[in-house]
Amino acid sequence: MKQLKEIKLPVQNKQTQIDIPDITKEKGYKNWCIKLSDKTPRQTEKELYKELCDVLGDNQIEKEIIPDYNSPYGFDYRIKEYRIKSKDKEKLIEAFKLVQYSLAPLPYEELKKHLTVMYAMQVQTGGQRMTSKEKAQQMAVMLKNTPADITTYAIRYLTNEGKFWSSWAEFNKLIGQRLIKRTLLLEALRKKINSLNIIDK
Repeated sequence: MKQLKEIKLPVQNKQTQIDIPDITKEKGYKNWCIKLSDKTPRQTEKELYKELCDVLGDNQIEKEIIPDYNSPYGFDYRIKEYRIKSKDKEKLIEAFKLVQYSLAPLPYEELKKHLTVMYAMQVQTGGQRMTSKEKAQQMAVMLKNTPADITTYAIRYLTNEGKFWSSWAEFNKLIGQRLIKRTLLLEALRKKINSLNIIDK
């Protein structure tokens, strides 16, 4: 079976000069991943932004928006980067963890089950020499680090709209901009925390 390259998301402790607990070892983390999968990406984003404002305070997150000429709509705007104004390290670490939780993926076995059902309902494309279960396992490798809500959104959409076996390109089109906002927020918080650590030294 052809080996595909998985999605790489920011690793929580690497490149960060502070001791941030590993959220994957926190009690209830697996249950949270399942709970996240029941939300829509838009719902997660709204709840995340509200929680970040509750932690950091109002007007502590700025964003730079630039034109996007490669949008599926022909022309649109996209977020280039976020800037964090808060200088409270404890609050920043709490905010960092909130964004980490929004990036929590589905448990791998759960992901494979969802994908297996989807491929079983779709028509196998010509030239494919694998079962729906094997195809699901192949795609699960690609998606295993994608946030649970975004993954289940894409699977539900493609199950309803896709006639033939869904490709990586189809998944990537649905995941792309929904994922980038959260990774940009995480990097903005990481950058701010690191800058405060440099000042403290």
